[in-house]
Amino acid sequence: MSLSKNLNFIFLNFRKSPRIFTSFTQPTPKNLILMSSQNSILAGIAGAAIASAIWYFAGSTGSTENKSDEATPADGGMKQMALGVQVPCPQQNAKAISWTQAQKLVTFYVDPSNTRQLLNDKGALLKGWYLDKCIIQNLFDIYPSADGLQIYIGADTLPGGVIYNKLVWMASQLFVNPQTGQTERENCIDKPNTVIDMTEPCPTDCPAKNDLP
Repeated sequence: MSLSKNLNFIFLNFRKSPRIFTSFTQPTPKNLILMSSQNSILAGIAGAAIASAIWYFAGSTGSTENKSDEATPADGGMKQMALGVQVPCPQQNAKAISWTQAQKLVTFYVDPSNTRQLLNDKGALLKGWYLDKCIIQNLFDIYPSADGLQIYIGADTLPGGVIYNKLVWMASQLFVNPQTGQTERENCIDKPNTVIDMTEPCPTDCPAKNDLP
């Protein structure tokens, strides 16, 4: 209960008990006993109001202090970003291309005059791959210091002897070379089952919408 509500409560009790004030006009033994009893009630109400006010202000101060502590993390006062908020990639705008440019690049690749084409696991012209988010996220969970993926193009042989292409990929991170003191890049391969060749080739697993040529 707030302090203002406590004061209103006391005021209303004063109005409901006018005898507390009139009893002072004619002090008699009976009135003195009644006055003493009423004063005890009044004192009890006032004490409760004061205690409630102290609790209210103490609670408000404690709540403010707790909120202040929560809003000031230990990392130099910088507010921590909420989980799930996407952090902008510094290089995204510099490396992004238009959809028209993407179509042009893939059209040039799939042109029959291009002899540097890849094949999928069915021996057909390969346009691309789908990478599963679950595997990617799992790699980053296993290697928290990883900042990206390293992707290689590999080749394998179909039963009929036709060579087809696939991807080999893994997490990648930066490290300081102890011999040179330089920051370099390394593949994260020391944990089991973290070198991946699972890809869904396109075709046959191409997007039903917004597929490139």
